[in-house]
Amino acid sequence: MVLSHEDQLIVKGTGQFSGVRSKLNDNHIFEFNNILKSYTSFNMQCTVTMQRLSNIRQADLNRQFIQTLFSGSSNNGHWICIFYDNKVIHVYYSINKRNLDGDNLITINRMFPNKEHLRITFETVQYQTNSNDCGLFAISFAVAIVFNVCPCNILFDINKMREHLCEMYETFTISPFPLESSNDVYGIIQMNNNFNNAIHVQKFKQLSLDLSHINIEKLESTYLEKLAEDQQLLIENEFINLKSNNSTNINLEECTDYIIENLNKQHLNNDNKYDVIAASESNDCRVNQIMKQNSIKECYVKMDILNLSNKKYYIKNNA
Repeated sequence: MVLSHEDQLIVKGTGQFSGVRSKLNDNHIFEFNNILKSYTSFNMQCTVTMQRLSNIRQADLNRQFIQTLFSGSSNNGHWICIFYDNKVIHVYYSINKRNLDGDNLITINRMFPNKEHLRITFETVQYQTNSNDCGLFAISFAVAIVFNVCPCNILFDINKMREHLCEMYETFTISPFPLESSNDVYGIIQMNNNFNNAIHVQKFKQLSLDLSHINIEKLESTYLEKLAEDQQLLIENEFINLKSNNSTNINLEECTDYIIENLNKQHLNNDNKYDVIAASESNDCRVNQIMKQNSIKECYVKMDILNLSNKKYYIKNNA
C-alpha cells in the first residue's frame, strides 16, 4: 500500500492537517505493519478488520508479538502498543493510564481466551504532549521493541518523530526514532528478526489478567451497537454526497456494506479485492464473493463500486 497524498500530509502534520487533524489513522498503522513484517517476524492484526469482533485472531502464547490497538471514536480515540512475551502483556500507553478502555478489554479478551497464568503490566513511558500524537508514539514504541530497546527507558525527540516516520514510509525501511541528545541509548544496535526479551531496567508491577469481574458480553453488545450507529451515520453522510455528486437515483436503503474510509485494493495483497466491515454483525458476506458474483443469494442484487472522493462503497443498485 502507498499512502494517499492526504495521509502523507497527516503524517507531516502541517497546514490543514496540523493539530487535531494530524492524528494517525488505520491506513498509517496498516502501512507500518507492511514495513514491520517485511523486516521482522512480527505481523500485527489489521486494526480495521479487528473492528468486526469475529475477525480477531487468538494469540499464539508461545510466540512474542507486537500489536497496536485503538479505542474510542475517530475524533476522540487513542492508539496504544502492546507487546506479548513469555506470558506477560506489556502495555505502552503514551498518557500512562493504568487500566484498559472497554474497546481494548474486548480485543484482549478475544486475543487471550485462555488467561490462566497470564500477567499484564502497564509500563511507564514518555508522555505525549498533545492529544494528536498517540499513533506516532504507538509506532515508535513498537520500533524500539524491534531494536531490543525497552520503550520505558528512552525519550524521543518529539520534534523529529513525524519527519522520521515520513522517511520510513517513503523508503519502506524501519529504523529507530530519534532520541533526545541526552538520552541516546541506542548505540550500535543490529536488527534481529527473533530478538531476545526486551530488558527492563525498572521493575513494574505485574497484575493477573483476570477479567472475570468484567461483563465482557455487555461490553461487546454496547460496542456493536455503537459501531452500527457510527457506520450508519457515516453512510447517511456519504449518501448526501452521493446524491449531490452522482446522477444515479440512489435510495438510502440501497447502501449495504460500508467500507472503511481510504481502504484500497492494496490492502489484500494487491489482488483487487477490498476488505469490508459490514454494517451489521449478522452480515457474513465476504469481499471476494462480491467481486466474483453478480448477486449473493436472494437478499442481494447486482453490486457496483463507486469511487468518490477516495472512498469506496458498495451500493446496491436496482438491476
